[in-house]
Amino acid sequence: NHEFLRLILDAEGRARGIILHDLYNLDLHVMKADAVVIATGGLGLIYKKSTNSTFCTGAANGRLYMQGMKYANGEFIQIHPTAVPGLDKMRLISESSRGEGGRVWVPGDSSKSIHFPDGTLRPCGKTGEPWYFLEEM
Repeated sequence: NHEFLRLILDAEGRARGIILHDLYNLDLHVMKADAVVIATGGLGLIYKKSTNSTFCTGAANGRLYMQGMKYANGEFIQIHPTAVPGLDKMRLISESSRGEGGRVWVPGDSSKSIHFPDGTLRPCGKTGEPWYFLEEM
C-alpha cells in the first residue's frame, strides 16, 4: 500500500525515519524513528522469470544506494528455473518434479510435436503461443 521514497537522516548521517508514498491516495507520510531497519524485499524482478512479488522491483534499493547505502552480495538472488508464466503471475513447478527426473523445455512452439506415453505423436499447441513442457527422461 506504500512505497518507500527516502530515508530521513540527521546531521550526523544516521537514519531517523523514512518518507513513504501512499499508493492509494498519493499522500506522503513521514515516519520518524530512533532507529530504522529497512527490508526492501529485494530486486528479483530485474530477471524476466521471477517468482518474486511484483513489488520486488529494486526501486527502494536504488533510492537507498543514492542516499549512500552500501550494497553487498547483490548476486545472491534466488531464481527458479521452473517458473512458468500464468495469466496473472509466474507459477513455480515444484523442485521435487525435477528431483524425480523431470526436465523443462522453454519456450516451445506449435510446429513441435511430443511423443506421449501411449506411443502417439501429438502437436504441442496453438500457433504462435509459447509452451512449457516437463518431461521425464
